[in-house]
Amino acid sequence: MNKIPDPIKEVFAELRDEITSLHARWKIYRELFAHSGERTKLLKKSAQTFFAFIHEVLIDNIQLSIGKLTDPPGTGDKQNLSLRMLHRQVLELHDENLSSKLESILVELCGDKASIKVGKCAPIKTHRDKRIAHFDYKTAIPHGIDPLPGVSRQMIEDVLLLMRDYMNTIEGYFCQSAYLYQSPMIGPYDTEALMTILKDGLEFRRLEVESLQKHYGLSDC
Repeated sequence: MNKIPDPIKEVFAELRDEITSLHARWKIYRELFAHSGERTKLLKKSAQTFFAFIHEVLIDNIQLSIGKLTDPPGTGDKQNLSLRMLHRQVLELHDENLSSKLESILVELCGDKASIKVGKCAPIKTHRDKRIAHFDYKTAIPHGIDPLPGVSRQMIEDVLLLMRDYMNTIEGYFCQSAYLYQSPMIGPYDTEALMTILKDGLEFRRLEVESLQKHYGLSDC
């Protein structure tokens, strides 16, 4: 990353860290809740209410991060550290070849008011604005009409892909390399370790109950 130009290096580095963290959270979400029916049953059997809350918190946090990363470069006198801020800095490099490549990706991601194109992140930002970051009255009490668009896992995948493309277009242009955002290093105590612990815990509980039933001469019924 040493070859990234100084005018954009600081913002680029911060965004790379945030997008990497976003991919790590998405990976954990997918491994927990979109892996298999067997895993879903294991989570429910282990601690159904707890994992229901984890599901809600994770998916909302992921949408919140996407919303922040695709915000305008500034609101009033406040600046937003976002992809659109980075894009404004890239434009100031006056490199038409790079800017045109990035512009098409950003339009696909965030939309374009001039051409009335809706970006792929639009439904996610609606959830961020009306439900997650704010308690919008008409959203909370819709009177029979659901004002929120649906957000699927594939929609989030599409948004993450565009974010990776945007960042790696810059990195490839200046450094002739690509960063593997989609393969974050989570560490040894990841979801697979958690699944093993849950399975072992349930098996221990089963054996404990079986031992007590045998000791006191009780049956399963």
